[in-house]
Amino acid sequence: MIFLLLVQAIRHLRTMRLAGRPLGLALSWAVFYLLATDVVLSVKNHVCDPLQWTCQGDPSRAAIAKTLSNTPGKHLIMVRYEEDHNLQRRMGLQRRRKSITAKVLWARELDPAQNAKLFAYFKDRQIWLANPTPTTRS
Repeated sequence: MIFLLLVQAIRHLRTMRLAGRPLGLALSWAVFYLLATDVVLSVKNHVCDPLQWTCQGDPSRAAIAKTLSNTPGKHLIMVRYEEDHNLQRRMGLQRRRKSITAKVLWARELDPAQNAKLFAYFKDRQIWLANPTPTTRS
C-alpha cells in the first residue's frame, strides 16, 4: 500500500510546473534516484528495515542459542544494548507468550528493579548476559 501511495505521489509530482517549466519531472527523477541510492546503500551496509524482512537477525544469537540448548538446565539470556544502539539490528528477542517454557529465553535488559522481578520469576534458570554492541574504552 505504501509503495502504491509513493508511486501515485510521484505521478502527481511529475505534473508540477513552475513558470511553464516542467519542474516536477526533474523532481520526480531526483526522488527516484535518491530512493534507489538509499536502497543500494542499505543493502551494501546490511541495514535491515524496521519490519525485518531484509535480514535474518544477528548470527551470533543462533550460535549462543545452539550452545546453550546443548547445556544442561534452563537459561535466560539478558541482552544489554547501548543507548545509541541501532534498534533495527536487534538480536531477535522472543515475544510469544508460549515461549516462556523454552529451554533458552531471551530478554532485553531493563532497569535494576525490573531485572530483579524477571530474575525472581525465572529463578530456576541460569542467567547470562549478551552485549551485541560492546563499548570500546580508550
